[in-house]
Formats: sequence, C-alpha cells, structure tokens
Amino acid sequence: MVLADVFLDHGYAVAVALINPSVKDDDAAFTAAVARAVSSKSSATVSFHTLPRIPDPPSLAFDDDRFFTNYFDLVRRYDEHLHDFLCSVQGLHAVVVDASCGFAIQAVRKLGVPAYELYPCDAGALAVNLQIPSLLAGSKKLGGGEEGSAPV
Repeated sequence: MVLADVFLDHGYAVAVALINPSVKDDDAAFTAAVARAVSSKSSATVSFHTLPRIPDPPSLAFDDDRFFTNYFDLVRRYDEHLHDFLCSVQGLHAVVVDASCGFAIQAVRKLGVPAYELYPCDAGALAVNLQIPSLLAGSKKLGGGEEGSAPV
C-alpha cells in the first residue's frame, strides 16, 4: 500500500489483483486480510479485485515439504485469470508484481506493457535469493538434481 501511495501521488490509478490461496471457499483469514487492505488510507483510490478461483488448488500447508513448489504452481495456474483481468483494465500502463508472484510476469508480457518485479526484502535476503540459480545448477551437476542433493 505504501508503493500504491507513491503511484497515486504521481497521478496513476492503482488496481490490486488478489489470489485467494486457501483451498476453502470461505477462508476467514483471507477475507480479514482483504478487509484490512481495503480499510487502509489508500483504499478510496485503490481498487481491489480477487481473481476467480482455480479448480483443485494445491495445498499450502507450511509443514508440507512441497510448500514452495505448491505455492509457485498455484501462482502460475492463475496466469490466465490475471491476463483476463489485466485486459479489462482501461489505460493499463505498467504492472508491478510482487517477487513472490514472479511467474505472473509471463501473463503481463503477453499484453506488451512493462512489467516490474517488486522485491520488498532486505539486501541480505536478495543476495541469498540471487544465488539460488547457481545452487540449483551446482546441485544438478553434483547429484543429478535429485531432491536433497544440494550442497549445504
């Protein structure tokens, strides 16, 4: 919402597309989070849109070893809905995507508008994440890319 305020101060309209990550249709936590965002100081000029649910969303249990894999699969499966939503936005100039939803940039590129990825973390976290492709490449060379074969 802080970034939305900056855009609003420069005369841009802001729309936020949301994905409900719950496997339940009536997730109280998601509803409460959206209500908090809508009640923030920018809500009068920011429009919020929850994308239609996808069939059979993957489980996002934090104790699941596949949490991140499932999360990225969930985000990727929303690309079509995001693309449809963006096509409905009048005067679309650019799209900012949270880094945790980086796969969404593929849906934006189809529209021919600039896409920017926001990484709202500290420099240390960014440095670690920038090393992931190298670690994965090294893991594949060392152990054939099997789970658990990455060097620690």
